[in-house]
Amino acid sequence: MNGTASGAGILCSELERLGVEHVFALAGTELLALSETLRRSSLRTIRPTHELAAAFMANGYARASGRPGVMAAIPGPGLAYTLAALVEARTDSVPLVCIVPGAMKLTGPSAEGGMLASEACAQVTKARIRNAGFTSLREDVRRAVEVAVGGEPGPVLLEVPGAELVAQGAIPEPTPRGSAPAVPATAVDEILGILAASRRAVLLLGAGVSGRPDCVRALAEALHSPVLTTTTARGVLPESHPLCLARDLGFAPIERVNDLLAAADAVLALGWKGSSNGSGGYRLEVAPDKFLRVDASDRLLREGPAARLKLHADSAAVVSELARQVDRFAGRAHGWDDTDLASRREAMLAGMRSGGAQPVIAGAEPQDFFAALRRVLPADAVVVTDSGLHQMLVRRNFEVNATRGLIVPSDFQSMGFGLPAAIGASLAAPRRRVVAIIGDGGLLMSGMDIVTAVEQQLDLKVVVFCDRRLNLIYRQQVERFGHSNGTELPYVDVRALAEAVGCSYARVGDGGLDAGLRAALLGPGVSLVEVPVAETLQMYKARVTAVARSVVAGARDGSMLKSALARLRGR
Repeated sequence: MNGTASGAGILCSELERLGVEHVFALAGTELLALSETLRRSSLRTIRPTHELAAAFMANGYARASGRPGVMAAIPGPGLAYTLAALVEARTDSVPLVCIVPGAMKLTGPSAEGGMLASEACAQVTKARIRNAGFTSLREDVRRAVEVAVGGEPGPVLLEVPGAELVAQGAIPEPTPRGSAPAVPATAVDEILGILAASRRAVLLLGAGVSGRPDCVRALAEALHSPVLTTTTARGVLPESHPLCLARDLGFAPIERVNDLLAAADAVLALGWKGSSNGSGGYRLEVAPDKFLRVDASDRLLREGPAARLKLHADSAAVVSELARQVDRFAGRAHGWDDTDLASRREAMLAGMRSGGAQPVIAGAEPQDFFAALRRVLPADAVVVTDSGLHQMLVRRNFEVNATRGLIVPSDFQSMGFGLPAAIGASLAAPRRRVVAIIGDGGLLMSGMDIVTAVEQQLDLKVVVFCDRRLNLIYRQQVERFGHSNGTELPYVDVRALAEAVGCSYARVGDGGLDAGLRAALLGPGVSLVEVPVAETLQMYKARVTAVARSVVAGARDGSMLKSALARLRGR
């Protein structure tokens, strides 16, 4: 042991030793000791507008970097505010460490509220680590980080008594970092043998292999195997690649995906979680005798569909080992016809884009708008979305050509995620162009987080689709009931907001699309970019039809007809 330090000092030094660079935290009474120590450390403190934003920032940071996002929150209300983001991290398998000091000695409702917040967060996190004292603090910090990233990644709650953060004591020697478990050679050899004997293999890829794009490409090309990716794995094989057939299983035409899987004689799933929204997992049909599954989560393997082989191992390590031995496939004759694969690829892309009536974006069809966005942005750009219609449009139409190039709240769909997550991604990947695409509803929910981006002098573009509606829910209301309620939004002056917070402003839609996007997205600094979104004639006709049905079904007097006509005018 060398010297003495406070508990907060030991906590920060251990985070530094583990490679953590940023901590997302809002100051609070119980965080005073930790905040002061962070100030004197090499760790960069990022101050959000509130703790929910901090947790979303940590989520975006982890998703863009592959490293754990670290945040701190005060006990009680601060911790309670993180709940949705912790669930988001748990459902999307995102490594996150939430540090919470012990509460002050309170009695009555305050103490009860703090306990309820802790218990609620403990229920949704992957693990709850409760530090028992100064001497074990360093070990608990290390364990929190390793649990967050180990196996199936997820959020970890690290609770440290407030007294231990200010206590002074001898600095314990660091414990060795745990090593990753070895990849079982016999199981990998079995997978290699099955793939070598196959003629029509398919790769089903999830976020577990996002850190190994070169290995994924080497394996896919050696097998001449079509690739299907979940939402969170998009870009691990560039979507411009002819072997990338279904680039978002959450929106791919499932009948065509299942037709491809039926034609395969081996389906290798690597890090595929099998959830509904991000991977179509509950609708995929794979015969067990040709299904090979590799996953870091023993639970997912146990609870998932039957398979010929189930290997509990790190998917990234396995795909690396498979790629290292692709010479095993030399001389292997594949049975996929290139013309057939190209036809299947086009049919899947067409099926993804046929999501019913879609709005006009900056005067263009969605497919044309996102094609222009793809032409303007660098290949390794990172696009982050919120939850809503704009996310569906991005996922259906935008081509992702770099790993970790699309970040969305996939399986929990928290609105308000997009902007703070993009801030975290920008900090994690400062050399990549990061663009947030959100709706004006999302801007109303988390728009003030732009202040953090300006304060941190980030290079971040925030594209706001403006239609003055919670458009996804609005369309569902009109289709089902013939009218809407609570989904029309007040006007937001995006230009005035940009001026108020000190960032740049641009509007796309007043000229050439490519030129407008280039001017708005490729300059330095933080910028709010307004993009008008409008109904098509087809959408208007659908709304007229829905309102007419409502009138016929329920109108019995002139006042109801007058109300229906007002709804047709969008009022």
